[in-house]
Amino acid sequence: MGRLVSDDGKLLRQPVGAEREFIQNETLLSKIDFRHWAENYCCLKLSGGGMGLWKPWGSQELCMERVARIEEREWARKDRGEVVVGIRVMLHKARQLGLTSWSRMMLMHGLFFSRHIGALSASIGLAEIG
Repeated sequence: MGRLVSDDGKLLRQPVGAEREFIQNETLLSKIDFRHWAENYCCLKLSGGGMGLWKPWGSQELCMERVARIEEREWARKDRGEVVVGIRVMLHKARQLGLTSWSRMMLMHGLFFSRHIGALSASIGLAEIG
């Protein structure tokens, strides 16, 4: 059948059969499972240099567990017919916990796999004026 993708990442031909099924499966799984997408497809600049796939830190695991609890609570509210406000998190954080990269990955995941949404990601820095 031959190669599907060139060295520069372009399709050499249309996927067929099992290739197409694999792509459809990975697309759906990535849409519904942040962790799957992040660990298999999200490339980050590594602190030691170069690029690589995400490997969650303990601090990021704790935040994901908290967000999962909030998500479950919101689904329960929806099921009861109550107002759902969604998942809103503000991180007042110490440095070097990997939470900026994690939150940006969460944001990008939502943008990649959802329609009709916008997003803002910002950092606040203090500067002395004068």
